[in-house]
Amino acid sequence: MTGSEPQVISNGMGGFNRVIDNSRTAAPAQLAYGKILDNGFTFTTTGALENIVVLYENQMISASQNGNSYTVELPEKDFTNRNSQTQLVRIYASDANGRTNDLLVPVQDGNVVQDPSQLARSDFHNQVLYFMMVDRFLDGDPSNTKPVPDPEILPKANYMGGDLAGVLAKIKDGYFEELGINTIWLSPITQNPEGAYGLWPEPRTKFSGYHGYWPISNTEIDYRFGDEQLFKEIIEEAHDRDMNVILDYVANHVHEEHPLYKEHPEWATNLYLEDGSLNTERWDDQRLTTWFDTFMPTLDFSKPEVVEKMTDSALYWVTNYELDGFRHDATKHVPEVYWRTLTKKVRSNTDRPIYQIGETYGSYDLIRSYVSTGMLDAQFDFNQYDAAVSAFAKRMATSLIWQKHSIKD
Repeated sequence: MTGSEPQVISNGMGGFNRVIDNSRTAAPAQLAYGKILDNGFTFTTTGALENIVVLYENQMISASQNGNSYTVELPEKDFTNRNSQTQLVRIYASDANGRTNDLLVPVQDGNVVQDPSQLARSDFHNQVLYFMMVDRFLDGDPSNTKPVPDPEILPKANYMGGDLAGVLAKIKDGYFEELGINTIWLSPITQNPEGAYGLWPEPRTKFSGYHGYWPISNTEIDYRFGDEQLFKEIIEEAHDRDMNVILDYVANHVHEEHPLYKEHPEWATNLYLEDGSLNTERWDDQRLTTWFDTFMPTLDFSKPEVVEKMTDSALYWVTNYELDGFRHDATKHVPEVYWRTLTKKVRSNTDRPIYQIGETYGSYDLIRSYVSTGMLDAQFDFNQYDAAVSAFAKRMATSLIWQKHSIKD
């Protein structure tokens, strides 16, 4: 399809999907919060429900029904061994017309939280994230601004000087607080290579590692961004202002200059498949082995020694620094054994909540397969993002919506 056909819409990834009208005869029922009780709470529904699930810290509990009102009594549970002081009750329901809205109820010491001030910055659902590409944020220390001296790299694809000093300066001047931000998410800050790699055809350019996703070390901070002391100062200043700091971490791959790959090339997956084809950018059919590019070896997590090495490297960031969590790059390309091992190590070696959110492009089932008690806390919902962009930000979509309502009117 080219996009010029009738009743087609962008799929958000350069292609198109056909539009099928599967409108419901009626909207699903709506759930609403009710009363807070001494040992629980109530909620209401605007219509009859066919299915209802109530989870208390991921354990199913019951809800008693009285007409369109439901009562949830919280069982006594011992959470003294948990790092977080807040527990969550989640309510999911559906009727003949589909899924209703969900409800989320925070609980502390067996009682429903009534005042938002009771929630801490470490309560994950209380976080408002601000993402920054460190190199493109603010140059706070011009002395470490060192673009790669290669004429094949266009200026926009080279280092521009943003650094940790710039991040610290904006924390101190209240920039994030004025925006209502309480969680700063930093792009990767580990050491990246010095040279030019990759190639973009138009406009023709190679790239530097300004973005941070080509690690040649998993623990050393890139000198173009700062050093250990500066990073610790960022975290301390953020915590003094009741803000979190989470770090973008790359586990799936390394750059070809990484000592780990040079010393153990057998720890990488195969660049060429058995049929002789190149195993790069095979995002789905070779999800756990594909390389992002020919200079970025993907690590083979079917080898226990690779899992141990890479989980220890990630653990370093939350034991050497008082970080509040990770945004994990390329989550779907790393098998579950890595995430289970890392989460177990993190919980065994820290005494504070560590938030872990992943990046996965794929089906709803694939995205949610990485979210569980023993793995990640959350994943970004790119399907929702693409659907929103198609519906509200693309001319073709808004035109179809207008035509549909015009015909009905």
